[in-house]
Amino acid sequence: MNNIIAENIEQICDYFNIKLSMAGKCYIGKCPIHKGDNPTAFNFYHTRGHSTIGNWVCNTHECHNIFGNNSLGLIRALLSVKNGWGKEGDSQKSFAEAVKWCEKHLGIKYKSGNRTRDISNVINRLYVKENLKYKINLSNSQYLNSGLVFPDKYFLSRGYQPKTIKEFAIGFCANPVKPMYNRAIVPLHDNEGKKIIGCSGRIVYAKCDICQSYHDTKKICPNKDFKNLYPKWKHSSSFPGKYSLYNWHRAIKYIQKSGLAILTEGQPNVWRLFEAGFPMSLSCFGSNLAIEQKRVLDTSGAHTIIIVPDADKASEKFTKKIIELCKHSYNIVTIEPSYDDDIGECNIETVKTILSPFVEKYRYE
Repeated sequence: MNNIIAENIEQICDYFNIKLSMAGKCYIGKCPIHKGDNPTAFNFYHTRGHSTIGNWVCNTHECHNIFGNNSLGLIRALLSVKNGWGKEGDSQKSFAEAVKWCEKHLGIKYKSGNRTRDISNVINRLYVKENLKYKINLSNSQYLNSGLVFPDKYFLSRGYQPKTIKEFAIGFCANPVKPMYNRAIVPLHDNEGKKIIGCSGRIVYAKCDICQSYHDTKKICPNKDFKNLYPKWKHSSSFPGKYSLYNWHRAIKYIQKSGLAILTEGQPNVWRLFEAGFPMSLSCFGSNLAIEQKRVLDTSGAHTIIIVPDADKASEKFTKKIIELCKHSYNIVTIEPSYDDDIGECNIETVKTILSPFVEKYRYE
């Protein structure tokens, strides 16, 4: 897609009334995003002899960091400015709107009618390194036959519904020679949901009051100096978490339909939100949203983000980071925790009471 947009840069300039001149391997001019007066601030790399075809940079205000420096990011930026961004408000046009513009004005058509799959492919091409090799690369059937115990009883005992445990394929590692021994296993998928490229494991024991680690308290307590010897959650070291959002492959079609993305910290929160009828929920794998995760989110077509933080100090960082990265791209709604721990510990009716007013207010339907 970068190539096709680059080949049509002159048509794009005509449509948006931009004046650029060719200089070597790029077009240069005043930045059309922040409307500066530097005649060489804006660089767009065209198809003749450059390795980053279709990419662009703003050398003065770094506008490319707001919208993304690929060609679709440029279309988003230009559409946003045309819509009044930077003057009348902070509302940006979405990735989906940029795609629609390219389809209408440049004749770009996706080969498949499955828009969710195509958008996932675009994500992988634009944001994930092409040479990234996964140490874990299992099909769903291989995972289900990997020796784990199904269904996982730990999260069943915490009140999650059997159909939820099955839907999210949560198992239990009973093999003492495995690094995830005595942990409930959560499979982590690629953006299309076809491959399992990592896993998270939640130890089935509660926190020890003595060492502050998680272990079988019927056995000898580890030395207090090794309080992280048995962490609550353990993750595959090879999993490319900063390029991923948990539950993406399930949630994307609901995000596109509703215009809403619900962001939370842990995977169990996603499961409870799913049970309560909010399938557009995603987890950031902890109390941080990486810029690469934000770029994946930008491809969803969402116009509003609902932040559902945990009720602890780390959640302040979580909320602040999302607002910092996303305030120019989305409407942002932050849920003030009325619960003691996290949304995953609430019952379904409580979750509905908390979320429903915001979902009904901001969704497309």
